[in-house]
Amino acid sequence: AQTMPEALDQGRLDEIFEPEFCHLFDDHSFTVGLDEQALRGYLGRYAIMFFDYGLPAGSFEKDYVRQFMGSHRSFSFPKREVVVDDQEASELFGVSKEELAKMSKARLTGLYRQLAHEHHPDKGGEHDNFVRLTELYRQIRKTKK
Repeated sequence: AQTMPEALDQGRLDEIFEPEFCHLFDDHSFTVGLDEQALRGYLGRYAIMFFDYGLPAGSFEKDYVRQFMGSHRSFSFPKREVVVDDQEASELFGVSKEELAKMSKARLTGLYRQLAHEHHPDKGGEHDNFVRLTELYRQIRKTKK
């Protein structure tokens, strides 16, 4: 019914619609805050739409093609493999390779935040250095326990 409502039996829909529609007038949780006159105008539009306008005629082929095309419309950036060069990482972080290897996650994060603040392009830093620092930080952090 969600993808092809025109395929439903219109007579059966009429049988179900009318009692359910009338039930809304008796449902006090639905009518809270609306006076009866406003409610009649509000719900009256739905009754007119249901009985005066038919469901749009669809085509199985068009619907199938649209659904097929829509299901294949997705994009994701290709995965980038970041190669961690120990020498470059120690230069960017300003510590030795051994100290970087022994550093805890908390200490590494603190050092990264300090350096990111210094190297951020909004603070006068070089964009490429900032991006590389962030990539190296993420890769190194993955190897920490």
